[in-house]
Parts: sequence; structure tokens; C-alpha cells
Amino acid sequence: MRRANYVGSLFVAAFAEILAVGGPSMAVEFPGTCTTPSATVTQITGINTSNARMQGQYTLPDIIKACREGHVEQSDLPNNICIERYSQLTYSPPLLASADCVEGWVNVQGQQTKLPTREDCASGGTRAISAFQTLCPSYGGDIWLKD
Repeated sequence: MRRANYVGSLFVAAFAEILAVGGPSMAVEFPGTCTTPSATVTQITGINTSNARMQGQYTLPDIIKACREGHVEQSDLPNNICIERYSQLTYSPPLLASADCVEGWVNVQGQQTKLPTREDCASGGTRAISAFQTLCPSYGGDIWLKD
């Protein structure tokens, strides 16, 4: 009985510290594009394997953050209009990404990329690299193309 209370107290203290220090900002980000906000990762499996996968979902905090920072459509819409316009993304299907951490491939929302790649918006490289780094943090090969 005493041990259970001690363990429970530790859990509550640790959880309170996480909320105080990081709160929702500690969530893993599903990378956005140059015109869409990032989302929140809801599931990750197979990290550092040939079958790494993650799933994400837009949340209202994702939309609010992106609108405040001007990331949605690279525009300067007033926050209230931006949030109203893009809040329907919270009802969209899950976002999907997969990677082969052995061969250096990543697929984000159907766009497949072989690494190394350019880190730019036009090619989707920025999003691909970000997803790959989340799914394959121990990858030892080149990720960015060198000019």
C-alpha cells in the first residue's frame, strides 16, 4: 500500500513537472508544408527501422500557433480570420508518413523522397527531411544534398 502511494505520488509529480515545463509544446510535430501548418503526431511505430511510420492530426492549438506565426499560406491574415478559415483542418483525415531508415526513403502524404534531398519548399524536401529525422533519428547517411 505504501509503495503504491509512493509510485503514484512520483507519477503525479513527474506529470505536473512536464505540464509546468513543457506542456503541449512537448508534443512531436508532424511537419507542415510551406502553405499548411504543422500537426501533432498521434502515433509513431518502428523508429529507426525499414518500416518506420507516423500519423498526425491537426489540433486547434496547431492552427492557432501557425496563424500567429504567419505560417499558413505564408500570409499575414489577421489571426481571427486565419483561425476561422483553417480550423476545419481539425476534422481532416490523419496525416501519414513512413520511412525506410535503412535505405534512406521517406514518404509524406504520398510524396516519396529519396535522401539526400534539397531542403526547400518547392520540392517538398523541407517536409521530407523533417519527417525522416523524426522517424530515423539514428540514420548515419547524408540527408541534405550538398551544392
